[in-house]
Formats: sequence, structure tokens, C-alpha cells
Amino acid sequence: MDADKKGKHEVNRRTGEVSLPEAGEGAVIRFTMGAMEKLEGAYGDDWVQVIIKGMARMRIPIYQKIIACTLQGSSDGDIEAWDLTWEDLNIRILDALNLAIYGKTYEEQNKINEARMVAQLNGLQENPQMAAALSLMSATQPEPKQD
Repeated sequence: MDADKKGKHEVNRRTGEVSLPEAGEGAVIRFTMGAMEKLEGAYGDDWVQVIIKGMARMRIPIYQKIIACTLQGSSDGDIEAWDLTWEDLNIRILDALNLAIYGKTYEEQNKINEARMVAQLNGLQENPQMAAALSLMSATQPEPKQD
């Protein structure tokens, strides 16, 4: 596998695959167009947010659907049988998703997002009137509904 080592798993940037040897030899998670289409069909236009929120809430049906759509090279989709923590599974799913969307791992994309946020905050410090306006706008926004 033409891959970068990432902890206990490998990431193949060229193919967007993230290794999942716990599911069997040669098993990978990959968000193909077909996989993303199935997830969009199941969860709607906001499927990315739905699966991330579902993973944060440990929604087992979400994990099962993700694995059913993205697992390749293995017929073993039994998550419970894998010697893998939920955190490790989350990282692999998020790595594969970020590779498909951005061409970067989850950690790499987070660093980019953090740098953008710091730049925006620095810009707000240089423009206190804009910062005050944004602060006022966020204070008047209704709280999101909790599921």
C-alpha cells in the first residue's frame, strides 16, 4: 500500500483509503462516490453532518451504515468483533471522509481549520467594530434545538 503511517493504521492519499486490518486482511475504509451517494440517500443532503453528529453521540446504526457503505476488501462488518476502540474507529472514519473531501487526514484538516480561525480572530482584533457586530449577532441568534 502506497501509504503514510498514521498511528496503527495506514492512509493512502492517492486512493483515499484508510486501512482497517481488524476487519480482515486488506480491509480499508473508503468514501467512494457510490458510498457517499448511499449515505446521502439514507441521511439527506446534510449527510456529512448527520454522520459526524451520530458518531459523536455513539449512534450504532450510524456506524453500521458507514461501515456497510465504505468497507472494502472484507466481508467482516461486525464492529464488535474488531479489536479496536471507538476512538480509533472514529479517527479512521474521519480520516477517510476528510481524504475524500479535502485530500487531507482529519488531523491535517483540523490544523488548517485552526489556522483559518486564528487568522479570522486576528482580523477581528484589528477591526473591533466588526468583532462587536459579530458578537451582537451571535448573542441574538436562537439556540439550536437539541435532539
